[in-house]
Amino acid sequence: MNILMLTNIYTPQVGGITNSVQQFTQQYRNRGHRVLVVAPDYDRTPPDEQDVLRISAIPDFYQNRYPLPLPILSTLLSDVAEFKPDVVHTHHPFLLGSTGQSIAAEHDVPCVYTHHTRYSKYIEDRTNWPPAIEEAMIELAINYCNLCDLVISPSLGIQNLLRQAGVTQPITVIPTGVDVEKFRQGNGVAFRAQNNIPEKAFVVGHIGRLAPEKNCIFLSHCLAEFLKQNEFCYVLVVGDGNQRSEMEQVFEEQFVSDRVIWTGELSGSDVVDAYHAMDVFAFASHTETQGMVLSEAMAAGVPVVAVKGTGVQDLINHQTNGWMIPEDDVGQFVACLNELKHFDESQRASLQQEIETTVQNFSIDACAERALKTYQQAIDNHTQGLGLSQQPTWQASLRSWDSLWKRWLGRAKAVGTALEHFLSSDSDSPQI
Repeated sequence: MNILMLTNIYTPQVGGITNSVQQFTQQYRNRGHRVLVVAPDYDRTPPDEQDVLRISAIPDFYQNRYPLPLPILSTLLSDVAEFKPDVVHTHHPFLLGSTGQSIAAEHDVPCVYTHHTRYSKYIEDRTNWPPAIEEAMIELAINYCNLCDLVISPSLGIQNLLRQAGVTQPITVIPTGVDVEKFRQGNGVAFRAQNNIPEKAFVVGHIGRLAPEKNCIFLSHCLAEFLKQNEFCYVLVVGDGNQRSEMEQVFEEQFVSDRVIWTGELSGSDVVDAYHAMDVFAFASHTETQGMVLSEAMAAGVPVVAVKGTGVQDLINHQTNGWMIPEDDVGQFVACLNELKHFDESQRASLQQEIETTVQNFSIDACAERALKTYQQAIDNHTQGLGLSQQPTWQASLRSWDSLWKRWLGRAKAVGTALEHFLSSDSDSPQI
C-alpha cells in the first residue's frame, strides 16, 4: 500500500502530531508499506530523511513556533504523481490538509483525516480571537471532516464531540499508540544522579509544552502545595514554553523552587529516563484529544494523576490504574498525590498490574494494525461506492473541480456562520 501523509508540523519540531506521524510511518514501513510524508521545510530540517517531501514555508510564522506551509498545488501534484498513493492521510483541516483533499481527488483515492487538536479549546486558551472567528474556524474543521472519506479520532471522547458538532462521515477511534518496549527500558537512577535528585526522594514529574492550553499555572499551584506539605519530595519538569517563567514564579512565591528541577526539552532515551525517574506523573491539560504523555508515562510504569478531560477519560480509571479529579481543584489534586505517596508495596503492585493491562490496549503495534485495516476499508468503500477508476480524463478533472467547489462552499458556510454569530450573541460554538 502506498500511503501519503500530509502534516503542517513535523521534525525537527517536537510534539504530539510529529510523534504520531513518525510512529505510524515507521510501523507501516516495517510492515512493507511505502509512506511519503509531505511536511513544511524548516531552517533546521534534519538531513538524510527517508521519503519526506519538504514544502517551502515561512518559518516561525505563528507564535514564533509554527511554520506556514506554502504549497504550490501544481508542483506538488507533479511530485506526488510518481508515488501513486492508494490513500491520502491528512493531519490538519487547514493548509496542507486542504492540499491533501485536492491530491486525493486528483488521484481518485480516499482521504483520511486524524483530528489531533481540540480547536475550540485551543482557540479559547491560546488566542484572543473574537467569537465570530472562532466559530468560522470550527465550522471549517467540521466541513473538512465531512469532505473526507473517513475521520480518525484518537479517543472516544473526541468522537462524541465530533458527532455532536455535526460530523456525519464515518469516524473510527484509533489512539496514537505508544512504543511499550521503548518506554519500559529507562534508567531513572542515572537520570536522578545527573540532575541532582536524591535517589530515595519522591518525585512528581511532568513532561510537555509549557503553554496556557496545558493548564500549567494550575498545575504549578498543585505541585507547589504538594512540596510545601512534603519535605523530602521533588518536582521534575521536562519541556519548555512561554509559561515557564510564570510557573517558576509560582514555585518561588511558595519558597519551594529549590526542589524543582527544570530540564528543558529532551528527546530520545533522555525522555524515557526522565519518566523512570518519576514516582508519579502529573497532568492538568483540558485540551488533549488523547494525551500521549499519559500513555508514555504508564508504559514506563508511572501512575498518573490528572484532571478529567477528553483523552484522559479513555486511559484513567480513578483509583484503579491512576487518579482523575473532575475539575481544577488544588486540594483534590494534592490529595491524590498524597494518597499515592503513602501506598504500601501491596497497593503499588496492584496499581502496576492495572497500568500494565491498560497499556497493552494502547501499544503502537496494535494501533498501527487497526489503522491499516481502516485504510483498506476506506479504499474498498471508495472503489465500490464510486467506481471511478475507469473514467476518462475529463471526468477526473471534473472530480477535482467538484472537490475544490465543495471546499469553497464549506468556506463560504463558515463565513456565514461567523457573521451569524457576530449578529447574534446567543450562538454557542460547538466544542471540538
